Amino acid sequence: MSRKLLRYLDWPLLAATLLLVVGGTVVLYSATHNAPDPFAFVRARIVHILVGLVMLAVTAAVDYQTIARIWRPILGGTIGLLALVLLVGPTMQGAQRWILLGPLGGF
Repeated sequence: MSRKLLRYLDWPLLAATLLLVVGGTVVLYSATHNAPDPFAFVRARIVHILVGLVMLAVTAAVDYQTIARIWRPILGGTIGLLALVLLVGPTMQGAQRWILLGPLGGF
């Protein structure tokens, strides 16, 4: 990671986000500690956190001007994913909201 990127990183925002993530994971464990496998939800949350941190690093490493130049494909991909939910997304409790990704849960 470059020094320039580290210098411009919003450290208070990153710290607040990590604090909320850790607090949410503790609350999740507290709510499920009487379940047969209380760490199942926590393990899933940790996988989500790791995927999110990787995506954060990738996004932070890309110059924002590059993203500004490719906004059309990004918009097209987003609309395509929304259409994909209508085609392959399961209906749960009367709503079609997710694309299932196996052990990662839904997207």
